[in-house]
Amino acid sequence: MAKMKLAIAGMHCASCVGRVEEALRSVPGVRRVAVSLPLNQALVDNENDEEIDVRACAQAVAQAGFELTTGEVLERTERLGGRLLLAAALATPVAILSMAHVHFPFRDLLFLVLATVVQFGCGWSVLRSAASSARAGAANMDTLIALGTLSAYLASAAVTLSKPLADLGGEVFFEAQMVILTLVLLGRWLEQRAAGAARAALDRLVRLRPATARRRQPDGAEQEMPIEEIQIGDVLIVRPGERLPVDGVVLEGEASVDESLLTGESVPVSKGVGSQVSAGTINTSGLLVVRAAAVGSGTTLARIIALVEEAPLRKAPVQRLADRVAGVFVPAVILLASATFAGWVVYLTWSQHQAWDVSWRSALSATVAVLIIACPCALGLATPMALVVASGRGAELGLLLRGGDVLQKAAAIQIMLIDKTGTLTQGSPTVTAIQWLEEHAPKEQEQLLALVGTLEAGSLHPWARAITAACPRQSEPLADFEERPGRGVNGRVAGRPVAAGQAPFLAELDVAGLADAPKLGEVQPGQTEVWFAIDGRLRGRFVLEDAVRPEAAEAVRRLRWLGVEVWLASGDRPEAVAAAAAAVGIRQHFAGVRPEQKADLVAQAQATGLKVAMLGDGINDAPALARADLGIAMGSGAEVALEAGDMVLLHGDLRDAQRALRLARRTLSIVKQNLIFAFNYNLLALPLAALNVLDPMIASAAMGASSLSVVLNSLRLRRFDP
Repeated sequence: MAKMKLAIAGMHCASCVGRVEEALRSVPGVRRVAVSLPLNQALVDNENDEEIDVRACAQAVAQAGFELTTGEVLERTERLGGRLLLAAALATPVAILSMAHVHFPFRDLLFLVLATVVQFGCGWSVLRSAASSARAGAANMDTLIALGTLSAYLASAAVTLSKPLADLGGEVFFEAQMVILTLVLLGRWLEQRAAGAARAALDRLVRLRPATARRRQPDGAEQEMPIEEIQIGDVLIVRPGERLPVDGVVLEGEASVDESLLTGESVPVSKGVGSQVSAGTINTSGLLVVRAAAVGSGTTLARIIALVEEAPLRKAPVQRLADRVAGVFVPAVILLASATFAGWVVYLTWSQHQAWDVSWRSALSATVAVLIIACPCALGLATPMALVVASGRGAELGLLLRGGDVLQKAAAIQIMLIDKTGTLTQGSPTVTAIQWLEEHAPKEQEQLLALVGTLEAGSLHPWARAITAACPRQSEPLADFEERPGRGVNGRVAGRPVAAGQAPFLAELDVAGLADAPKLGEVQPGQTEVWFAIDGRLRGRFVLEDAVRPEAAEAVRRLRWLGVEVWLASGDRPEAVAAAAAAVGIRQHFAGVRPEQKADLVAQAQATGLKVAMLGDGINDAPALARADLGIAMGSGAEVALEAGDMVLLHGDLRDAQRALRLARRTLSIVKQNLIFAFNYNLLALPLAALNVLDPMIASAAMGASSLSVVLNSLRLRRFDP
């Protein structure tokens, strides 16, 4: 499936987001669209692997009244700040003189000139956005601001320039129109600065990528070149103090590398020939020669950045209500403003027998207040701003969240199903004994173990890696390799059939001699046995031990403190699973569980109404990760597990599971606070504005304050303490 991020210019509120999403969905082949207001970005998924038609997307966005750009779409804070300063400088004396009722010759004509500069100079972006929306047959926040300020400006200009109208009283609204636009610009300037702070964590991640790399040429010379030109297989030179530009393997040299970005550990890790290194980590000492194994978007750092960028584009279900309201909010406000104007004119002229000029001024004041105070900025920012901040803070803590929907699901989790090997345990088991059913000469044992070691080298499972490390290797290639996740492997080495795994798996392969297996007795609690067969006959077993993670017991206690019950599921023997569960305080555990049975356990718990998370790291965990309400993958796990997970615990610390749930609950709480405030603000403020209780200038200040309060409330997540 093709996926593309598009930069969108001109969005200011939730109704803008809805129109952009609707426009992009109309493009042929587009399957899914998600738009983020704080990031001014759209994520578009195509129905197939073909390239997305960017021109068609640009045309659809333009017809909706917006602009698709290739760069940063937020107005530069400096440019917006300049317009704000000019508007404030012009509006302040006008407001002071008007409220003090100071009159002098040609006062209103001077005010008209200054108001024109503010309306069509400083506020030009508002008018342009409103006009674009009008051409598209829609309305947005800028429509309300433009209608309100233009109404006040044109009425005041007519009074100033037309003598007959001047005879109606000569009252003008220039101060209200100018102050409103100034406050709108102030609100946007503050929002931009706050949005920049919200993106700070993502920006720090992006800056971890070096812009250039030093490549070794075939003749031995070094050439510095842009990182985009580096290809897999290139040999790179990394000097002390430099960041690794790619994921790769060390060919020459020894050095200590700061991997705190990936592991959370501040102590540098020693690297030598054959060691794996990752982009963004720092070479703190020594010269390294590295062969590039993953470049560009394929590096671990790039995947982290992609997850953080895309997270705010996946909406939380709680945002759907705000989206539905925003879709009808602006047209409804325009109708309310029209009714307010007509109602006040009728009431004051006919019922109260007020003069026309008094009725007209009061009606216009109430109408402008309704238009200004109703701007749904806070409603549009309530959810996405919190998601932007939470995603960035999560990335700083090593918690990668795939989106707002993930956060809402995480906040409701009641059961967490945990895999044992590599998740509850350290994932680096060792072979403590090799036991044979029959006597073999030492040389023959070595030959047989070489066959098993070559077979197990084809698997990434922690048990397989431990066995491979304990066995010599055959020079003959491995053929017909097959892996049954969580059960065993089989294939042909040097033309001989070899298999290793659990006894039931070997029974399915019709291995002879299984009846002799009990001769070796039972392994100790906490140990695991892996049987191996060669030439269709059982030869012996490996006894392995994998220590429980030192933080596991604390992690289980923390989860239980949150009200989340922990279950343990493993394909290992009942004795080993029970010992691991007892060591960390897990009450419910399941042994001998196959991958599909882990998914069944999740489904059974869900059938009772429970919300279930799955925490795992292996290929055999992928079905359960996908089936669970929330899939959490350990960052050290297999690729398929990372892809199936909704969250990734980058540092591989079990306590991060509890931290992730706490961050999710805190974020959802902030979102709810924002939405409650945004809804209540409009519910309370609109009637007050319609009743002419709120002055238009006060309404403008309240509108800006509402948006800023939502942003500042969301920024509290930056101080989230794990």
